Amino acid sequence: MLRLLLARHGQPEAHVRGLIQGSADLPLTPTGHLQGRLLAERIQREHRLAAVFSSPLVRACDIAKDIASRLSVPLIVDPRLAEVATGILAGVSRAEAATRWPLPSRGHLLFERIPGGESLIDTYARVAEFLLNLFDVLGEPFPGVLGRRTLRFEGEVETTRDLAPWENELKAAVKRTSRAGAPGAGVNPSGARASSGASVTLLLVSHGGALAELFHVLLGLPVNAPAVITHADTGLSEVVLDGGRLWVVRTSCQAHLPPILRRPEDRDVATEDAASVDAAVRAWQVRSTG
Repeated sequence: MLRLLLARHGQPEAHVRGLIQGSADLPLTPTGHLQGRLLAERIQREHRLAAVFSSPLVRACDIAKDIASRLSVPLIVDPRLAEVATGILAGVSRAEAATRWPLPSRGHLLFERIPGGESLIDTYARVAEFLLNLFDVLGEPFPGVLGRRTLRFEGEVETTRDLAPWENELKAAVKRTSRAGAPGAGVNPSGARASSGASVTLLLVSHGGALAELFHVLLGLPVNAPAVITHADTGLSEVVLDGGRLWVVRTSCQAHLPPILRRPEDRDVATEDAASVDAAVRAWQVRSTG
């Protein structure tokens, strides 16, 4: 049985500055770092991870590093978990973008790429490749898994690449977790049958756009489907795969955040009133645990 925890990063600096984000590698705000710490504390309490996967972008990787360090598990960075590449729009203010490159009334076609960026089909394909690659490495049955590069045409193409440079590291981490007798924490999905094998729990820290496409892949939806699941700041989703069947346990859960941090939108509340925020967080933690 494979349990996947899927988390979005915390509040990014781009939001409070009114910038287009995507592939712009801008950091978290103080509010975002606080949200990330509370997410890390929740995962530390509730789950025994084998490894943490992360986007290479700093707003996701900072949180992933903290969680991996707390739980003493490997951090594996994979570029396929990065946010939608926004090319020349990355880091540009929304006002400037609307003036210089107004959005067509019909929007973008699925295959259209922003110069220097990627199309929605590109994003869908790379997160699908990552997921199917992951399932293949772990031996988790899933319809249509063709994740690994084979040797069938070796020598017939100019270049080849290893789709899972982390394969040995992940297998070793899973083995260590199994030896430690950690079956994987978390609530079993209602109606789930007995696990077909050892349980593995992994955390993926990524971005809103990439996670939306990842859920499209998991649920077998087409690339042009509306975002059926959206992720708020440090929203935590959980899915379980067992024997080729999938359960969605929770989506974008912010139970680890006090109300003041759940939807600050474009306000960096930790900077505006740090002492009040700290007091509100401490008071909420006392109420929620007592």
